[in-house]
Amino acid sequence: MKILIAIDEESFVKPMGMLLKQYLGGRDAEFFILKVIEPLLVGSYMSALPSPMLEEILKQRHFECSATVRKMALCLRESLHVQNIHENVVEGFSAASAINQFAADREIDLIVVGTHHRGGLSRMLEGSVSSAIISHAPCSVLIVDRQTALRDAQDAKVAAASLNVHLNK
Repeated sequence: MKILIAIDEESFVKPMGMLLKQYLGGRDAEFFILKVIEPLLVGSYMSALPSPMLEEILKQRHFECSATVRKMALCLRESLHVQNIHENVVEGFSAASAINQFAADREIDLIVVGTHHRGGLSRMLEGSVSSAIISHAPCSVLIVDRQTALRDAQDAKVAAASLNVHLNK
């Protein structure tokens, strides 16, 4: 099974890792971790910066994105004990399009993506990447809610701890 984990910020690393550990168990899978960097648009205030400064900013963005992807890979290696993990950072004008294209090109079986639960004006202005992925995905999509995943993982830890204490008495 090929699983694409599309991650947009570091705060999703732990919840996704916990959720995948809980639901995948010992299944054999090949993981692709993807972070999409949206390019600077011509005419934006950033594009007006001097070239060396702009290059440094872009280099820093790429470094930070690579670090986030690396943390997700480390989390998977530690929690699922898998080694077949591919780390990817790509540029794309639309995160959803880049994710779906990546999935199609590599014949991915499952896309895992987080949601922020934005609503109202924020959702109208920014759109919903997860909704756009679902609408055009070439495979199944699993949407991870950060708060729910963290709560479920904590509940599982508490249940396991109480079971362990109960068995040892």
